[in-house]
Amino acid sequence: MDGPVMSDPGDLRQRFDGLCADIRAAADRSGLTAEMQIKAFVAAAMQVLYRGEGGCGGTISPRTRDIVVVIANSLVDVADACAVSAGDDGRDRGSIGSRLLTEAAAVFGTSVPRILSARQDRATARARQAVCFVLGEVPHWSLPRIGRFLNRDHTTVLYSIAKARAVAATNPEFAAKLREVRTRARVP
Repeated sequence: MDGPVMSDPGDLRQRFDGLCADIRAAADRSGLTAEMQIKAFVAAAMQVLYRGEGGCGGTISPRTRDIVVVIANSLVDVADACAVSAGDDGRDRGSIGSRLLTEAAAVFGTSVPRILSARQDRATARARQAVCFVLGEVPHWSLPRIGRFLNRDHTTVLYSIAKARAVAATNPEFAAKLREVRTRARVP
């Protein structure tokens, strides 16, 4: 049979709804802004799409992939517009934290969803350690608050801060990246 192999539309909808619910729950637990929730959703959807597992159940035509990329880029544009009105519900959703996540992802060559995930590859771990280290120096950001923001235990945050400090002392490249993250995120 030629052409894309697709699962039952009802099954796809159920998988899609489950993915949306998981992303919403993770974003709410971490206190992300609307901008970051949309970007996390787009990143996770693209990851499922490119893997072709779990979400689509088979191969995807290049034309479909192109359409999804255009839609994803449009959603990212919407997310950028949401950044202007962060904190839609009037609560402090951690704009410093959201900026740090975005900038750490860019500086370390990873993504925000990867930083918030359980992934332990070096770039992701270093970016997460950088976020913990910088937030640890921001007034009113306690270890438990940082932990909630990153969906980690406060002792993990403490270890990440110590690890970042130790690596920065021996690795000038990492120390420079820490400074760059702090500067780009406009952290005092």
